[in-house]
Amino acid sequence: MANTYIASYDFGTSGVKAVIFDCDKDKVIASCNAGYPLISPHPGWAEQNCDDYWDAVCIATKEAVKKAGVDKKDIKGVVFGRSEERRVGKEC
Repeated sequence: MANTYIASYDFGTSGVKAVIFDCDKDKVIASCNAGYPLISPHPGWAEQNCDDYWDAVCIATKEAVKKAGVDKKDIKGVVFGRSEERRVGKEC
């Protein structure tokens, strides 16, 4: 029987950390960081492109899954965390 894994993400000011957690062994088995730019169009302003967040999640996930040597089909849960409030509007 395959193990069960969780992919967890922690977003910071300049990047995201992806972690693969093995639920059966109760431990982190791999992690990877991927960055995104902080745009400063004017002094004291800070902006970020939400597409850069998604690109970083994809890059960090692929690398963490590769490092862990797990089948992505065995990842049964996803957790996102961020220390500050952020809202992203996206037209669907």
